[in-house]
Amino acid sequence: MANMYIHGADFSDKAMQGLAKKLATGLDLQIGTGTGNVADNLANSGRGIFWVSKLMWVGTTAQPSCQAALPAACTNANKFVFLEHVRFGNGVLQTSDRDASTGHPGAARDTFGRITVDVVKTANAAVPEPYQTKFYNLWQVSSPATSRTPLADGQIIYVVEGYFKSPDLSLGALQGNGVYARWFF
Repeated sequence: MANMYIHGADFSDKAMQGLAKKLATGLDLQIGTGTGNVADNLANSGRGIFWVSKLMWVGTTAQPSCQAALPAACTNANKFVFLEHVRFGNGVLQTSDRDASTGHPGAARDTFGRITVDVVKTANAAVPEPYQTKFYNLWQVSSPATSRTPLADGQIIYVVEGYFKSPDLSLGALQGNGVYARWFF
């Protein structure tokens, strides 16, 4: 899914959600019926949920993203902002202890999950706290151990996350309620 997303797959499209369901065969991902685009397809049963997000790093007020918006209006300087956010599967599985690592945008989205406001100027397009700090520490703090350098102004991250409930999962003394996986591109 993550590879398809970075190559342009639109997971707000019910047909692409159907393909995700086929990829998750045996895991009981339910997406409901119908066609078209729906950014929040969460009224389903089943044992799985996916969050698909496209984020952008907005640099300092001296860098191009803020300069284009006028530095004084650059509300989201030094922040990650949402460009897209799509959720599908069983919305009941989305709880405070198992949720998207990005949080969810407060800004308006269209049926494709795209943010419909100027993400540089609009505060609720920013990744909310505490996720903002976590992403900053993950992507903007240099790490010699991983040879990672901070993202540049305007650089984009694609994030695909999934959670599948598995109450029958047991690894000896470790009892679990499910499996969560996250991919960054």
